[in-house]
Amino acid sequence: MGRTSLIQWEAPRFYKSSRASAVVFTVNTSIDNQWVTTASPHGLTVGDLVVFVEDGGLPAPLVAGTIYSVFENASTNNFTITLNGADIVTFTTNGSAPNEYENYSVSTILTNFIVTADNAINRAFWHESIINNHREIVNADKMHWQLEFRLQLFKTASVSTRRANFDELFGYLYSDVFVSRFNEDGVGSVVIRDSLGVPVTFVMDSFETSFLTQANYEDILTIGLKSKDPIDLSETF
Repeated sequence: MGRTSLIQWEAPRFYKSSRASAVVFTVNTSIDNQWVTTASPHGLTVGDLVVFVEDGGLPAPLVAGTIYSVFENASTNNFTITLNGADIVTFTTNGSAPNEYENYSVSTILTNFIVTADNAINRAFWHESIINNHREIVNADKMHWQLEFRLQLFKTASVSTRRANFDELFGYLYSDVFVSRFNEDGVGSVVIRDSLGVPVTFVMDSFETSFLTQANYEDILTIGLKSKDPIDLSETF
């Protein structure tokens, strides 16, 4: 997975694993070889995650089941996609209709935050004896990855909005989430992937609820996430 801190933590967004209903799309390389086109307004924003479903024959080089990020809203009915946050996918064929995509429909963007942890956890892959405290490394090549954010929700003017933001984030506790953020040159938003290019599934496993006890919710809220599975650290993604 590599050093994720090389990537700018600008406008990170959490995406739950639930997807919206499938939407039919087309590609027409004679008009624009980067546009994904829909008959109705797509309603997607930059960074949103989409997965393409093959019903006819997907336009090349799309791969069914792969998670892509929306790179830009070209228009109400057109958008472009990326895998790495910097390069737009260019289509070489139109594919055979019908084809569909599904987008991850439940997401939350973080604002007014500080990143306090963005690193591997060695301890996650130790066997530890309760009797003599002996530790044995299970897999030296793979580790969990942890993320921690300190959110300054008190910077939101409205008290009711602070509580609404709290409740929204609390809804992610113990849920599987993908995390996206801008890449190192700030060109585009991209989901965090492992060294094989597979999106990393995180679980929000800690949530500082003492925030609720502060007058007008003026305390800092700390949340933590860990990768659900071991991550290959042999390459920087």
